[in-house]
Amino acid sequence: GTLCGSWLPSAIVTTSTRSPPICRVMSATSGSEGTTRGLGAAVPAPQWLFNTAYADYSKGNYVLAISGFEEYATRYPESDRADNALYWIGECYFSQGDYVVAAEAFDRMLGAYPESDRAAAANLKKGLAYLEQAQTRPAIIQLQYVQKEFPDSDEARVAREKLASLSGR
Repeated sequence: GTLCGSWLPSAIVTTSTRSPPICRVMSATSGSEGTTRGLGAAVPAPQWLFNTAYADYSKGNYVLAISGFEEYATRYPESDRADNALYWIGECYFSQGDYVVAAEAFDRMLGAYPESDRAAAANLKKGLAYLEQAQTRPAIIQLQYVQKEFPDSDEARVAREKLASLSGR
């Protein structure tokens, strides 16, 4: 079973103070120190799970953040923050310099939540991920898309600036 945030290594789970208030052990009949064997599964509260993953992102703990956001997106796909969880997964990969996976993560978010308030940002970051991979043509297409679809947004302004710098103006 898992205990309050399955993304945490078992050695951390049993000694961490990061447990949400709703965590409870169903039965700890047997199991060695530092493992979760014999423990019942507890489901973390949505807000705690998201906030913990975001705190991990903010501290540069991208692997933990990705796991937390993945768990949130899986457990709470209908919540109003599920799109944000998928967006932050892309940001984690981008911050790690894994631009291919970052672009895929932004695509996943856009496919699942096309009307998201994060759509402009995800499209922009996807274009920037292409630029980081020296894929200029797809980057230009993506940045032009941001300008066209989100013309009055901050993301469109950034896209215009990037496009201008690419054309040497």
